[in-house]
Amino acid sequence: MASWKGNRSRPHRRSVTFTDEELRWLEDSRKIENQQRAATGLPTVGWMQFARQRLITSRRLWIAAPPGAKDLSSQISRIGNNINQIAHKVNLKNQADSADLRELQAELEEIKGCLKRMERDMRIGNEELSWRT
Repeated sequence: MASWKGNRSRPHRRSVTFTDEELRWLEDSRKIENQQRAATGLPTVGWMQFARQRLITSRRLWIAAPPGAKDLSSQISRIGNNINQIAHKVNLKNQADSADLRELQAELEEIKGCLKRMERDMRIGNEELSWRT
Protein backbone atom coordinates (compact mmCIF):
# COMPACT_ATOMS: atom_id res chain seq x y z
CA MET A 1 0.00 0.00 0.00
CA ALA A 2 1.29 3.47 -0.83
CA SER A 3 2.35 5.77 1.97
CA TRP A 4 0.04 8.52 0.66
CA LYS A 5 -2.76 9.08 3.22
CA GLY A 6 -5.40 10.42 0.79
CA ASN A 7 -8.50 8.57 -0.31
CA ARG A 8 -7.89 5.04 1.00
CA SER A 9 -9.99 3.40 -1.70
CA ARG A 10 -7.66 4.92 -4.32
CA PRO A 11 -4.10 4.40 -3.11
CA HIS A 12 -2.42 5.14 -6.47
CA ARG A 13 -1.63 8.73 -7.39
CA ARG A 14 -0.45 10.12 -10.75
CA SER A 15 0.67 13.61 -11.68
CA VAL A 16 -0.19 15.25 -15.01
CA THR A 17 0.97 18.55 -16.49
CA PHE A 18 -0.96 20.72 -18.97
CA THR A 19 -0.37 23.75 -21.16
CA ASP A 20 -2.49 26.82 -20.40
CA GLU A 21 -4.69 26.03 -23.41
CA GLU A 22 -5.19 22.39 -22.41
CA LEU A 23 -6.07 23.36 -18.86
CA ARG A 24 -8.57 26.00 -20.08
CA TRP A 25 -10.16 23.40 -22.37
CA LEU A 26 -10.49 20.91 -19.50
CA GLU A 27 -11.86 23.49 -17.09
CA ASP A 28 -14.37 24.67 -19.70
CA SER A 29 -15.40 21.06 -20.34
CA ARG A 30 -15.94 20.47 -16.63
CA LYS A 31 -17.90 23.72 -16.34
CA ILE A 32 -20.19 22.72 -19.23
CA GLU A 33 -20.66 19.23 -17.81
CA ASN A 34 -21.52 20.65 -14.39
CA GLN A 35 -24.03 23.08 -15.96
CA GLN A 36 -25.68 20.14 -17.72
CA ARG A 37 -25.65 18.10 -14.51
CA ALA A 38 -27.21 20.97 -12.53
CA ALA A 39 -29.89 21.47 -15.22
CA THR A 40 -30.89 17.81 -14.93
CA GLY A 41 -30.73 17.69 -11.13
CA LEU A 42 -27.54 15.64 -10.92
CA PRO A 43 -24.80 16.64 -8.47
CA THR A 44 -21.86 18.54 -9.91
CA VAL A 45 -18.40 16.97 -9.97
CA GLY A 46 -15.06 18.22 -8.72
CA TRP A 47 -11.84 18.23 -10.68
CA MET A 48 -10.62 14.79 -9.51
CA GLN A 49 -13.90 13.01 -10.25
CA PHE A 50 -14.19 14.76 -13.62
CA ALA A 51 -10.61 13.88 -14.62
CA ARG A 52 -10.94 10.29 -13.39
CA GLN A 53 -14.16 9.78 -15.38
CA ARG A 54 -12.64 11.33 -18.51
CA LEU A 55 -9.62 9.06 -18.29
CA ILE A 56 -11.63 5.93 -17.62
CA THR A 57 -14.38 6.48 -20.19
CA SER A 58 -12.37 8.02 -23.02
CA ARG A 59 -12.18 6.14 -26.30
CA ARG A 60 -8.99 4.27 -27.01
CA LEU A 61 -7.29 4.83 -30.34
CA TRP A 62 -6.67 1.76 -32.42
CA ILE A 63 -3.50 2.32 -34.43
CA ALA A 64 -2.97 -0.31 -37.06
CA ALA A 65 0.07 -0.29 -39.29
CA PRO A 66 -0.16 -2.27 -42.51
CA PRO A 67 1.78 -5.53 -42.65
CA GLY A 68 5.35 -4.89 -43.76
CA ALA A 69 5.25 -1.17 -42.94
CA LYS A 70 8.70 -1.40 -41.39
CA ASP A 71 10.11 -2.95 -44.57
CA LEU A 72 8.46 -0.31 -46.75
CA SER A 73 9.79 2.42 -44.50
CA SER A 74 13.35 1.13 -44.87
CA GLN A 75 12.90 0.86 -48.67
CA ILE A 76 11.65 4.44 -48.86
CA SER A 77 14.56 5.56 -46.69
CA ARG A 78 17.03 3.81 -49.01
CA ILE A 79 15.39 5.40 -52.06
CA GLY A 80 15.48 8.82 -50.39
CA ASN A 81 19.20 8.34 -49.77
CA ASN A 82 19.70 7.51 -53.46
CA ILE A 83 17.78 10.65 -54.46
CA ASN A 84 19.95 12.74 -52.14
CA GLN A 85 23.09 11.31 -53.72
CA ILE A 86 21.76 12.11 -57.21
CA ALA A 87 20.87 15.65 -56.11
CA HIS A 88 24.34 16.10 -54.59
CA LYS A 89 25.99 14.96 -57.83
CA VAL A 90 23.80 17.29 -59.89
CA ASN A 91 24.58 20.21 -57.56
CA LEU A 92 28.33 19.56 -57.81
CA LYS A 93 28.39 19.75 -61.60
CA ASN A 94 25.64 22.40 -61.66
CA GLN A 95 23.67 20.52 -64.32
CA ALA A 96 21.76 17.29 -64.78
CA ASP A 97 22.22 14.97 -67.71
CA SER A 98 19.53 12.65 -69.04
CA ALA A 99 20.99 9.64 -67.16
CA ASP A 100 20.62 11.50 -63.85
CA LEU A 101 17.03 12.42 -64.67
CA ARG A 102 16.19 8.82 -65.71
CA GLU A 103 17.70 7.53 -62.47
CA LEU A 104 15.74 10.09 -60.45
CA GLN A 105 12.52 9.19 -62.29
CA ALA A 106 13.12 5.48 -61.59
CA GLU A 107 13.63 6.20 -57.88
CA LEU A 108 10.42 8.26 -57.74
CA GLU A 109 8.50 5.46 -59.49
CA GLU A 110 9.84 3.03 -56.90
CA ILE A 111 8.56 5.29 -54.11
CA LYS A 112 5.15 5.45 -55.79
CA GLY A 113 5.11 1.66 -55.95
CA CYS A 114 5.99 1.40 -52.25
CA LEU A 115 3.22 3.83 -51.33
CA LYS A 116 0.67 1.96 -53.47
CA ARG A 117 1.63 -1.32 -51.77
CA MET A 118 1.34 0.35 -48.37
CA GLU A 119 -2.10 1.73 -49.26
CA ARG A 120 -3.24 -1.69 -50.51
CA ASP A 121 -1.91 -3.44 -47.42
CA MET A 122 -3.55 -0.86 -45.16
CA ARG A 123 -6.90 -1.32 -46.90
CA ILE A 124 -6.64 -5.10 -46.53
CA GLY A 125 -5.56 -4.70 -42.91
CA ASN A 126 -8.49 -2.39 -42.17
CA GLU A 127 -10.94 -4.84 -43.72
CA GLU A 128 -9.54 -7.57 -41.49
CA LEU A 129 -9.85 -5.30 -38.44
CA SER A 130 -13.28 -3.89 -39.29
CA TRP A 131 -14.95 -6.02 -36.61
CA ARG A 132 -13.02 -4.10 -33.92
CA THR A 133 -14.39 -0.64 -34.69
